[in-house]
Amino acid sequence: MRLRKRAARLAEQEHRLIDYMYTTRKLGIALLSFLLIYTASTLIRTPLYALLLLRLGTTVGLVAGQLVDMLFYALSFMLPVAVFRWITPRDCRVPMPLSCRVSSLTGLLIPAGVAVVFCAAWVNSALLELFGLTVSSYPTPDPSILPTQTVLSFMAMAVVPAFCEEFLFRGLVLTQLLPFGKTTAVIGSALLFGLMHGNPAQMLYATVAGLVLGVVAVESGSVWAGVLIHLFNNMLSVLNETFWNRLQYPSGFYLQTIIEMSVVALGLICLVILLSRRDRTKQELGRTPLPVGAPLSGGTVRGFFTLPMTAFCLISGVEMILIVVSALM
Repeated sequence: MRLRKRAARLAEQEHRLIDYMYTTRKLGIALLSFLLIYTASTLIRTPLYALLLLRLGTTVGLVAGQLVDMLFYALSFMLPVAVFRWITPRDCRVPMPLSCRVSSLTGLLIPAGVAVVFCAAWVNSALLELFGLTVSSYPTPDPSILPTQTVLSFMAMAVVPAFCEEFLFRGLVLTQLLPFGKTTAVIGSALLFGLMHGNPAQMLYATVAGLVLGVVAVESGSVWAGVLIHLFNNMLSVLNETFWNRLQYPSGFYLQTIIEMSVVALGLICLVILLSRRDRTKQELGRTPLPVGAPLSGGTVRGFFTLPMTAFCLISGVEMILIVVSALM
C-alpha cells in the first residue's frame, strides 16, 4: 500500500512538472513574440515619426508621433497575450484576474506598495552613483515645454505602461505560474519583468518592483491594485520632469524632495499598519484569492528555463551586456 501511494505521489509530481514546463514553454514563446513585436514597432516608428513631422508640422507632428508611440507600445504588450491564448488550449489557461476588487484595506495596500517601489528606486540610483554609472544633477529648466506635452508624457510614461505591463506580467505570466506555487510565480514574473526592460541600470529596480507588484496581485486577488501602484510610481517621474522644466534649482529640487518624502512616509506608515494587522489583512484581501498551487517538489528552476524561456532571457541579457559595453567604450 505504501509503495502504491508513493508511486501515485511520484506520478502526480511528474505530471505537475510536465504541466509546469508546458506552461513556461508557452510563456517563453509569448515573451519572444513581445521582443519581436517591440523591435518591429521600433523600426516602424522611426520613419513614421519623421513622416508625421514632415506632413503635419512640428507641433501637431510631435503630438501625433507620441500617440503613435503609445499605440505601438500598447500593442507590444497586448499582442503577446493574444499569442499565448492562441497557442494554449482553453483548459490549460488560468483566467486572468481582471475583476475589480476593493476592500477596506486597499487604501493601505496601494500607498505601501508605492513606498516600497520608490525606496527600491532610491537604492538603485544610489548604487549606480556608487559605481560611477550615473551622476546626479538637476537638469536645466525648459519652460518652452507645453502643457499638452506634459499631458502626453503622463499618458506615455505613466498610464500606458501601468496598464500594459501589468496586463502582460501580472495578468498573464504571474497568473499562469501561480498553480505551481506562489514563490515560483512571484519570483519568476519579477525576474522576467526586470529582463524585459533590457537596461542594466533598471534591472535591480524593475525586479524589486516586480516582486512587490506580484505580491500585491496575489494578496489582493486582482491586477488593478498593482496597476494603480505602477501608475502612481511612474506619475512621480512625470511630476519630477515637470518640476525640472518649470523651476530653477534649488526650488524644484526642494519641492520634488518634499513630495517624494511625503509619499514614502505615508506609504511606510500604511505598510506598518498592514503588517500589524496581518491576520485581518489576509482575511480582507484574500476572500477570493487567486488559484495558488502547492510548490513543486523539484525541478522548479530546470522546468522554468525551457528553450523559449531561455532564449528570451539570453536575448535580454545580451542586450544589457551590449549596453554596458557601449557605455564603457
